[in-house]
Amino acid sequence: MLVIAVAPLPYSYFMILRLLVFAAAVYAIYHNHNRSGVRNWVFVFLAIAVVFNPIVPIHLTKFIWIPIDLVSAACFVANFRMVFSNRELIS
Repeated sequence: MLVIAVAPLPYSYFMILRLLVFAAAVYAIYHNHNRSGVRNWVFVFLAIAVVFNPIVPIHLTKFIWIPIDLVSAACFVANFRMVFSNRELIS
């Protein structure tokens, strides 16, 4: 959804995106908090949660949101790959 957000879409898409990315970042914080090797990701996802929080939204231009969306998507993918590659090594 973050990659698709670079396209011109209705405002409601971005409100739903904000809510889902915030929830996913909070989950990632919870999931990474006690895992060795991925604890630094907690700070990354804390920053993402703050930027995408639905309670006090940060209003930026589309030009600024595009790199934020793409970097956030890359962080989610990188963390997902790291967690699952560590899981294969543990089991």
